[in-house]
Amino acid sequence: IESRMTCDSQKPLMLAPGIVVRKNNVGTIKLNPDEKWFSYWFDPDGKNGMTGCAVVLTPDTQAQLKEQNDHLLALVENPCGKPFVYYTGACWEKGLDFTTAPAWDAYLSDFAKQLGKPVTVTLEK
Repeated sequence: IESRMTCDSQKPLMLAPGIVVRKNNVGTIKLNPDEKWFSYWFDPDGKNGMTGCAVVLTPDTQAQLKEQNDHLLALVENPCGKPFVYYTGACWEKGLDFTTAPAWDAYLSDFAKQLGKPVTVTLEK
């Protein structure tokens, strides 16, 4: 997701991408400030399986990750007009890719590390 906000002030904007934590759902929360991601693995209705969701920030993003008021948040001060890029994703335990919270979190960790090592391509004539 790339967001670009404009404003009249020179002060940076406080942004907060996040995930709602459902009070009545059994779930696992993982905050990983070193790799700049957080996840929530939970059972939305008690009968159809667990769901995982996450927010992953780019390596250069300065953020405070926290749980506050039933939300997982990444608090980011972003200059007006500068693009703010972050990634979101979700999975379902009955899907084909991630059937456990540790598998989901391992994927997120690997994805975050890949963001810090972009592919470089050089073309020659």
